[in-house]
Amino acid sequence: MPVLKQPFKTSMNLINFHCHHLASQECIEVLSTEEINNDILHSLNKDKFFTIGLHPWKLQDFPTLFPIFKEMILKYKDHPQFLGAGEFGIDKVKCEVSLKEQEECLKEILLFLKEQKIQTFILHNVKAHAEIIRVFESCFDHLTNLKVVFHDFNGNAQMIKEISNKLNPYFSIGPTYYKKNSKISSDIESIPLDKLFLETDDSDISIQDHYLEIERKLNLEEKLAKQCLTNFLDLREVLR
Repeated sequence: MPVLKQPFKTSMNLINFHCHHLASQECIEVLSTEEINNDILHSLNKDKFFTIGLHPWKLQDFPTLFPIFKEMILKYKDHPQFLGAGEFGIDKVKCEVSLKEQEECLKEILLFLKEQKIQTFILHNVKAHAEIIRVFESCFDHLTNLKVVFHDFNGNAQMIKEISNKLNPYFSIGPTYYKKNSKISSDIESIPLDKLFLETDDSDISIQDHYLEIERKLNLEEKLAKQCLTNFLDLREVLR
């Protein structure tokens, strides 16, 4: 697989780690999708990447969607713009299937990815980090060998500590940061800088403005973009 080298030829070197639509602006973007097609592939350049997932909100259709997910992974896991698997995970608030069923689906997904030697995962987590960790522990012997990204993360300092004690996590900060009573807006300083990403998810927030806000919050004085780029390159190491 081609090795990425710094610097990326973009105007700002900003990384939008998780989005559902590629934007026209010049930045490094990671598209989260459940099914790749030729139109998407043709829209990619060396600064555009993709992940393939199976969202927990759709688990009521798991028997139909899981074979499609596996087909997509098998077909595109060696594509140079493939970054990892996800999003998938557990959602205790909006998912229509039971927690037990969600855990069983997540285990099936992880065991399949383990067979395919995929080690980068983008997780959807809503009030379920303990359950997610438990499923990972049932599937893998060496959790720290994995790269696990909690996307649009919204947790407090204690949750960050609990996750970090078990996994090798990254935390991607998205639009939930701006919501009333957001936990992460108060405790973002608890995330190690070498484990931090920013994203827009499915919102219309500007990734540029998002970087400016988090830089201000962390008092980084325009250093955040360089740090996130370094983190991204570190994440890519596992794919080489």
